[in-house]
Amino acid sequence: MMGKKKIIFIAKTNLNNDGRILNELKILKNKFKDRLWIEFILMPDKRLHISVEEIDRLHIINTAFRGSAILRFITVFEFTLKAFIKLIKLKPDLIHAQDTAITIPVYLYKLIKGRGVKVIYDDHELPNEKESLQLRLLQFFENLLMKKADFVLFANKERKDYLMQHTDINLTNSDYLLNLPYFEDETDHPVGESTKGLIDILNKLHKDGYGIIIHQGSLEKERGRQKLAEFSRLLPSNVRILIIGVKEKAFSDFTQEYNLNETNFVFGGYVEYYHLNKIWQLVDASIVMYLPTFINNRLCAPNRFYIAVNNQIPVLVNKDNPVLNNFVNKYKAGFFIEDMKNETDIMDVLNYSYSQNLMKNLIIEESEKLTNIYENML
Repeated sequence: MMGKKKIIFIAKTNLNNDGRILNELKILKNKFKDRLWIEFILMPDKRLHISVEEIDRLHIINTAFRGSAILRFITVFEFTLKAFIKLIKLKPDLIHAQDTAITIPVYLYKLIKGRGVKVIYDDHELPNEKESLQLRLLQFFENLLMKKADFVLFANKERKDYLMQHTDINLTNSDYLLNLPYFEDETDHPVGESTKGLIDILNKLHKDGYGIIIHQGSLEKERGRQKLAEFSRLLPSNVRILIIGVKEKAFSDFTQEYNLNETNFVFGGYVEYYHLNKIWQLVDASIVMYLPTFINNRLCAPNRFYIAVNNQIPVLVNKDNPVLNNFVNKYKAGFFIEDMKNETDIMDVLNYSYSQNLMKNLIIEESEKLTNIYENML
């Protein structure tokens, strides 16, 4: 690493499918291959089973009582101590801190080192109302770190604007980086057998004349569970809803609760992150919903929306989410699920098309935004 700047990414996440972080790493390595040495301090939510070539050295921190809710404060203390010691040993030039869970050790290190280390704080989520005591503690340190950080990065403009209006944090040195699918179609990772089987099923459905609408992720209330159930009852006989990203029991509970016809759905289970785009390329429309009950959902920044736009797939969103509403209206990329009243409305969605250059231009703009931030800080 001689002559290179040492960058430390630090996060508590499932790095196997954290698209935001994986994309940031690749953008930086593509631009600064000969200038940056990137190490990663990771508290893994799931065992890492992918190879991330952009990481020059990985430091995994495990804790003794990770699975215990009762002993969660001990887990926070143990991680804080281990991560802080690791930062002292590594002596980074710049820390790219990813979201709330890792704020305490980064804040303490910045407090001691001052101008001797640059910090970018990458804010993934806003705190919801009525959070637990532990999360409120982390949010307290998150606010302290935002005030100390040299730059704050948000997941979208709406989140940045909200914090500017509702806190006393000086966000002069801040911007937002959208969760775009920067490299989702560029992968050499092998395709698993279950994903191969799902691809075969989708190809056969298309061959037989079916339209496919994808819903990826949670089927919980806050993701529009009831709206999805009502929408499924409107489907033409030649249209199916593909469900991925949930366990089969969650899917079965959903269909039973609303007494839905399972033949209207295709259950696809879990798809490896690096191959999600292969599935999205085989669908005709998508559903992305975040109810505005909680602030983090209200100001969401969903990868799924941008994957749809990347593939020029029309998106059905809930009208009462301001971020999704604004994006659909601004870019003419989809429809509101509340406006779907019959089979004709659904067929209009499947036949809809929009600008091919929309995502290409956004990716160029956002990639340059991140590299310019680093250029100014190195």
